[in-house]
Amino acid sequence: MLDDVVPIMTVVGVSSKRVEAFGRSVGSIYAIELAHRFPGIAWLILGNHAWAGSGNKRLVRFPDGDHNTILAANASEYIVQVRRFLLDAHPD
Repeated sequence: MLDDVVPIMTVVGVSSKRVEAFGRSVGSIYAIELAHRFPGIAWLILGNHAWAGSGNKRLVRFPDGDHNTILAANASEYIVQVRRFLLDAHPD
């Protein structure tokens, strides 16, 4: 299934520079694979991971929820943090 990232990119038909990847839990495996095979993607956000290969990273801890409910339990702040990260990464 990891090999699916290449045909998906082919079907989507956009430059990898315009691709934005978000992976959470098991989905992080596929987001990481996409970033590995297409290192020029615009950005990569990994939910539930304290590490990333880039120097442009941020760890945000949310007070409520568990592995399965963290997004729903912190939805407003989660969206604020994602938006802040994206604006910091691409200010123009």
